[in-house]
Amino acid sequence: LQFVEARQFIAVSPWLRRFSECEESCPGLAQHLGAGLLANGLPGGISQPVMEALWQGDVGSHRASAWKALLLADINLQGEEYERICKQSCPYDAAIRLDVHRTLPQEALFKEVDGHGQSMLFRLLRALAIRLNEIGYCQSLNFLVATVILVFPDDEVAAFNCALALLLRHSLVDLYRPKFQKLEVVLWQFDRLVEGFLPKVHAALTRHGVSSEYYAIQWFLTLYASDLPQPIVRRIWDRFLVAGWRVMTQIGLVLLYRIQDVLIEMDTCRALVFLKRFTRNAKLTAEELLDTAATFKVSHRMLSALEAAYAWHEPSQLTVIKDLNSGQVHWTVQATAEVQEMSRCGYRGYGQGGRRLQGKVLPFLLHNLDTGETTMMEKAFSQYKGEMHQQARAKAGPLQATPSSADMPAVSGVEAPTGSFWMQTVQRQAERRLSQT
Repeated sequence: LQFVEARQFIAVSPWLRRFSECEESCPGLAQHLGAGLLANGLPGGISQPVMEALWQGDVGSHRASAWKALLLADINLQGEEYERICKQSCPYDAAIRLDVHRTLPQEALFKEVDGHGQSMLFRLLRALAIRLNEIGYCQSLNFLVATVILVFPDDEVAAFNCALALLLRHSLVDLYRPKFQKLEVVLWQFDRLVEGFLPKVHAALTRHGVSSEYYAIQWFLTLYASDLPQPIVRRIWDRFLVAGWRVMTQIGLVLLYRIQDVLIEMDTCRALVFLKRFTRNAKLTAEELLDTAATFKVSHRMLSALEAAYAWHEPSQLTVIKDLNSGQVHWTVQATAEVQEMSRCGYRGYGQGGRRLQGKVLPFLLHNLDTGETTMMEKAFSQYKGEMHQQARAKAGPLQATPSSADMPAVSGVEAPTGSFWMQTVQRQAERRLSQT
């Protein structure tokens, strides 16, 4: 099989479905179009069987070749660079060595102390820290690189090149930059997705004073490699390399959806412990996870709208409505009344002038280093929530109606292909909004 470049952020399954429908109504269409034209219709021209397997099944022995094609197409990387920098010492060597010994110990390749797998992981992390000197080494990178190694256990240079391309081509490197500003946006986006798609979960988390900052940081920094079994992680990454970041948000929604009935019955102390551990004890298959993920109609257009809304001075909310007759999902991102947002402890509150007020449960947690148990100072946290609520009401003044579309750019749509023109429009709306303040 010949692999060429795969364009990022293109959802394949709708194309495959439409093509299959056309092929059924017009037998021999593929032959009539010709192999070259058909290949150009799929992302990067990757053959249809491999792309179908990446999206719907398991590519098995073809995974390494497929990942190379998706990550390294049109990139000319020299193996000599890796051989040179992996032998250099760097300021992060001690931290890397510490993390290497506790990375995926359940995997046979990484069980032996200073064995082939751990030594390879150390060299790769050191080389990445030198190559990406603006971020150096951050915890969580060890899980990303270890997952890549398990796909390329016998090709260290390919593992390095693919790990580097994964961080750069999909902008994952931005998650690790100083102050973690991109990670903050990602977590805020996910909170809004939970609010829109899983209102029961959102209500329970709000009651416990918890946002995704508490339970989902490792999900997104490691692309679930720290929390889910590797066979499932590889299937998730197959789909991520085809369709982009929306896949990661869909997986997070599935994980929360599976626990929503349990979560709403828990008190805060139990919920806090449960949220840290439930993914590692989840009994699910890759097929169950991915099939359910596909039912959450998250699009890159939706994520872009939320990212633009993050810059608004006023709080914003994602509203999702499914048409039961047509099955279409309609959504809108719009501003909400300030008092309503401020009263939701655990999420962003805003005072006058857009000043953010943080109301989070994290400062009220006590972690026992001997037992690993986490408890909460419930009385102090309840008192704090009450004070925050009163402060929000005092600063916001009388409750105002939600701004109309004429006053605030509200972005909405039905799931559909999008492009740079749409994003430019959203950015212009956000710029106009900011210039008026």
